[in-house]
Amino acid sequence: MSLNWNVTKCDQTACWTKDKDGDAFMSTMCEGLIWTTMVVDMGEITATKVDEFVWRMNFLIEHGGAVLQKDREGTRYTEEDLKPFIGLSTNVVTKTRKQWLKRVMENMERDHNASERRRKGQD
Repeated sequence: MSLNWNVTKCDQTACWTKDKDGDAFMSTMCEGLIWTTMVVDMGEITATKVDEFVWRMNFLIEHGGAVLQKDREGTRYTEEDLKPFIGLSTNVVTKTRKQWLKRVMENMERDHNASERRRKGQD
């Protein structure tokens, strides 16, 4: 299934930038957030749900998950960081926090078990 997205309701100055030749392209942050919607299982960033989006991103940063990093030091995001991207939407199905955490924990357990099998020479 393709990832479909729409950023027309976002702050366009945050979504697009220009290269030295004046050609417009999507900002790294905007593109990263589009892909992050899949990782956090939230199909949109809204004013009422931006705090949950940030919570999930920061959870993954804290626990070593694959998510758009703010910087090399693992600085946490704030709602203010994502404010320009309120209105971003994708075709990702939004899951509750409980559903999302269940999936994340199952993946972490699977990965850890595989790592342990390799460590013990069972793979």
